[in-house]
Amino acid sequence: MKRVNGLFTQITDFQNLYLAFKKALRGSPHTLEAKQFTFFMEEELLALQSELLATSYRTGEFRHYIINDPKKRLISVAPFRDRVVHHAVVRILEPVYEPVFIYDSYATRKNKGTHAAIIRTQQLLKNAAYYLKTDIRKHFENMDHDVLMRILEQKIKDRKCLQLINTIIKGVPWEKGLPIGNLTSQFFANVYLNPVDHYIKEVLKVKKYVRYMDDMVFLSDSKNFLKTVQNKVDHYLEKQLKLKLKKSAVYTQVPHLKNTVNRLI
Repeated sequence: MKRVNGLFTQITDFQNLYLAFKKALRGSPHTLEAKQFTFFMEEELLALQSELLATSYRTGEFRHYIINDPKKRLISVAPFRDRVVHHAVVRILEPVYEPVFIYDSYATRKNKGTHAAIIRTQQLLKNAAYYLKTDIRKHFENMDHDVLMRILEQKIKDRKCLQLINTIIKGVPWEKGLPIGNLTSQFFANVYLNPVDHYIKEVLKVKKYVRYMDDMVFLSDSKNFLKTVQNKVDHYLEKQLKLKLKKSAVYTQVPHLKNTVNRLI
């Protein structure tokens, strides 16, 4: 995999920070901290740029709250100025990683999403007798910071960029895992699972596979093949990524396509 340099300069460019500010503002235009940042926008962005260039930037304190969607989840939201940095980083890293991701990964990617994942699964179900639906146990909570950094280093050569990413990752108030509420968390979740995607497609030779964040759907005419895939993917996740599949995987025939597909994603 060819490694990329020169990313830190692009991230800290004032125009990139300004565009990142505009994106962050769309997500919370009415909060007090967003309004204060906006009022002093130029000064705030210049100060942020100065901190980033001097490698003195540090993340602020998270705001936490619980949602039920449908199960209880802890959402952790970074301060507004940190969210500007998150958007600045992702704006530059997205085009770097987009060619690296497999086609059938659908979460938090342009021109993808839940609807596209459902349509793709519908297409694949038409020629498959069985499917395996599984997901990763506490994916966001269990992502290992050091493993994530090693994966990022396989593609990113720029040391200052890696240092900034490490600052963002280590800025969470726990030793492992990433907060669900961060844009960078969603992006890095795809980066984190990209190796297993390629393992599934290139080593296990699974032709029909769709992933939406940590939800995985495998389709085949062979039930035994799917059982083998499940065991090998679980072993890979545990050994390489320090993750585990849930034990609630289901194998079944697919007699009613329309009733089945909406339960998969």
